[in-house]
Amino acid sequence: MLFDPPYAGIGARWLAPSYVRETWYQSFHQLPWAEDLVGSSREATRLYVSHFLSHWSHDKDLWADEEIEEYVEAFSQPGAIRGGFNCYRAAFRTPAAAFGSGDPKIYAPTMVLWADDDAVLPFEWSDHLGDFFPDLNLRKMEGAGHFMMREKPVEVTQAIMEFVLR
Repeated sequence: MLFDPPYAGIGARWLAPSYVRETWYQSFHQLPWAEDLVGSSREATRLYVSHFLSHWSHDKDLWADEEIEEYVEAFSQPGAIRGGFNCYRAAFRTPAAAFGSGDPKIYAPTMVLWADDDAVLPFEWSDHLGDFFPDLNLRKMEGAGHFMMREKPVEVTQAIMEFVLR
């Protein structure tokens, strides 16, 4: 079961000049002072987190102020922002050759739920999933953004149950 997965079939689309406005944060997180800037104050953390929660959601008013404050509190803990940014730093430091040259396909039955309004992983990018997942069940989640579990909890849970119980 995957949700809007970043998979090899996306290819060079990640780097398209028209798309950089959606992936700038991945490069920003590589900077050694990035977490110091984002964590420089609770307000800076709030602005940064709020941007992504809103921008990546289908419903731009999905997140209540109290929920955003929970994220700010969590990311205000020592090392919390660094840990999140290090995920991107590690991903960009791993050469593609390290993943091997074997068969890139996943033959296990795979369900992919892909939101129709994910700003960072557009639904159109699901077009090569079948090349990597021969036993694929792809479902487009209408009216959902990057946080589909939050925006469509009933539909997502039903899809998971159907997949697991089949």
